[in-house]
Amino acid sequence: MRARFLCLLLCADFLGAPLAVAEEMLPPALERRAQSLFVEIRCPVCEHQSIADSETPLSADLRALVRARLAAGDSDAEVRALIRARYGEFLLFRPSLRARNWILWLAPFLVFAALLGLVWRIMGRGRRAQRR
Repeated sequence: MRARFLCLLLCADFLGAPLAVAEEMLPPALERRAQSLFVEIRCPVCEHQSIADSETPLSADLRALVRARLAAGDSDAEVRALIRARYGEFLLFRPSLRARNWILWLAPFLVFAALLGLVWRIMGRGRRAQRR
């Protein structure tokens, strides 16, 4: 009885896959713009993938939103501004350069400078110890 139920469940799963609704595609020029925007927007569920690579329903909704805004005539900058306004700066892989987030842009350079200073200091101690 269990085997029949599992077989029926697997068959239903395989038959249901082709019935999934494909995402609506735009004309080629708009679709290229949409695809380039998909790569710039982070999946809010996965956080390490773009919405172009993510399979989550929320990413599908964001892709549909981007396509709808492009079809309505919005520019790429307007779509990014909409995503920023609704979901925050975090969803954009390239945050804007504002006074609020300068630390995000400067942090890699500050960490690198601190590490160089630490290496310089450690090497200086080694040289002083060798002179004695």
